[in-house]
Amino acid sequence: MSYLSTLLITPLISLSILSLIVDSKKLKILGLLFSILIFILTLTLWFMFDLSNYNFQFNETISSNFFFNNDLKLDFGIDGVSLIFLVLSTLLIPISILANIRTIFHSIKLYFLLIYLLTFCLIGVFSSLNLLFFFFFFESIVPLMFLLIGLFGSRIEKIKAARYFFIYTILGSVFMLLGILQLHQSFNTLNYSDLFLVQLDVKFQKIIWILFFLAFASKVPLIPFHIWLPLARVEASITGSVLLAGVLLKLGTYGFFRFSISLLPDATLFFSPLIQTLSFISLFYAGLSTIRQTDFKRLIAYSSVSRMAIVSIGLFSLNVYAIMGSFVLMIAHAFSSSGLFILVTNLYNRRNSRLIKYFRGISQQMPILSLAFLMLSLANISFPGSMNFIGEILIFLGLFRNFKGITILITSSVILSATYSFYLYNRIAFGSESIYTFKINRDLTRSELLTLLPLVISCYFLGINTNFFNLLEIPILKVLFLYM
Repeated sequence: MSYLSTLLITPLISLSILSLIVDSKKLKILGLLFSILIFILTLTLWFMFDLSNYNFQFNETISSNFFFNNDLKLDFGIDGVSLIFLVLSTLLIPISILANIRTIFHSIKLYFLLIYLLTFCLIGVFSSLNLLFFFFFFESIVPLMFLLIGLFGSRIEKIKAARYFFIYTILGSVFMLLGILQLHQSFNTLNYSDLFLVQLDVKFQKIIWILFFLAFASKVPLIPFHIWLPLARVEASITGSVLLAGVLLKLGTYGFFRFSISLLPDATLFFSPLIQTLSFISLFYAGLSTIRQTDFKRLIAYSSVSRMAIVSIGLFSLNVYAIMGSFVLMIAHAFSSSGLFILVTNLYNRRNSRLIKYFRGISQQMPILSLAFLMLSLANISFPGSMNFIGEILIFLGLFRNFKGITILITSSVILSATYSFYLYNRIAFGSESIYTFKINRDLTRSELLTLLPLVISCYFLGINTNFFNLLEIPILKVLFLYM
């Protein structure tokens, strides 16, 4: 059994052990410890990874004859892009569990069942080299998140939020399955490495590209596929919000790079203006919508649509700097947005309200929370010194080489992001205390601070130490070679 297979089944083994535990307190502690173990196992891949190898590493093939009446191979392997997302996913899992450690659940075992099955699927998504099994893991995440939102959300609106999430994200994936089946019928293989070497007809590429686009665009999400996101992230539990912000939004952009850009280069060149246009509209529509929000959790949710639009613009610029910046911004957004959601949920738990007008002058009562909020808000607007800043600068540099006029327009979105971020922070942190703020007299607890520290530190430490860029260079150049 290879290292990837061991990593893949570890969540299932952990889940089987947790199912034997009766005491809820022990269950939470063991659930957190097992998630940390999975993160350590994943981090070990980082140190074992060979940066000079152009091929996928830790490869493993498992044969099966249950599909298509012939051998369908379960191929697993990772490159630098896969590795970064694996580490990110397994880092956010224990953080999301710790953020909910004091919450009283109606079914703690069901909660961990969903969390560990989700971990299993995320590892499968980022390590699978077979398109059909990628689809299996990719779509298995949808019902798991549907249950996580619908069963463990905080308000009655969670049912509507879960329904929106399920309908919008599952419909597009039906078309992706049709595209995968068409690829198998035409080439009798679904192995990514084999398809990467095949020269596809341009007309055929365009058909497959559109089918894949409908699945990935709803996950990013780009306008008009974004309707589910604000509602789902507002009504989800803190675990659901962290995973939606940190991992689920990245599945769409990861899919775009791994399959649309890598396997369908001619179609990507043809449809890039469409993606750029939708991303441009999403950027400014979401930015303007964010400014007018009165619910601070919804405000952060809309800001994510704006940030992911910049990521999409960078990816489809087909420039090495912009694509690298897109990946850096994806990781940075996962840290900053997840941290902000944890903070505003902490505020909600103290006041049972998310309306900005009910919070004023909290810096006097909660200086540690206010400082953490400031640092994450600055990172979210790509303040110099943060990882977000590195990502956006790389995107703008890459874009400026080919699209100078558009780049100037896109950089103006920085004004929008600064406006809504400082508006939110200024309203809740400063000014005279309201009658509601007097009821909030408890700063961050130790567990709450411990949850936030990895996110805050990562935002700024990785903004200074950029060695992980080396993992991205080879996979990006390997793909862009197709466009030369």
